[in-house]
Amino acid sequence: MFDRYIVTEDSLRNVDDGTAGFAFGIRCGYYRRLRLSMIEDLQVVVDGEEMPREQIRFSLPGGDLRSICELKDLHDEAWEFGDVATITVQRPGGLPKGAHALTFSQRFRISYAPVPTVQTLAVVQVVE
Repeated sequence: MFDRYIVTEDSLRNVDDGTAGFAFGIRCGYYRRLRLSMIEDLQVVVDGEEMPREQIRFSLPGGDLRSICELKDLHDEAWEFGDVATITVQRPGGLPKGAHALTFSQRFRISYAPVPTVQTLAVVQVVE
């Protein structure tokens, strides 16, 4: 439903000049607040290369970086609809300057849905 708004425009950037990796902003594709424990998976593909799950981190505005595995235990923290969270991929060197094809998928476990909800968006963004 909100798939085209998941990755925020012009948000792809290197973190700490690339020494820590790269990051981009995302919105929750669910229509209401979502407990972090309901996030089952996050996938990042850049220029056809899938980033290892162990290198992907999630953070809410002003919050700590958390691995995907850590999210399953966060029952009391919620991602508010409309808030822009950050995905950080720990990758020494970050991304070279220029345009990159970015594909991001988020998979949620929703209480009333019989199967997980998956939303994917492919965009091209530029690292300056």
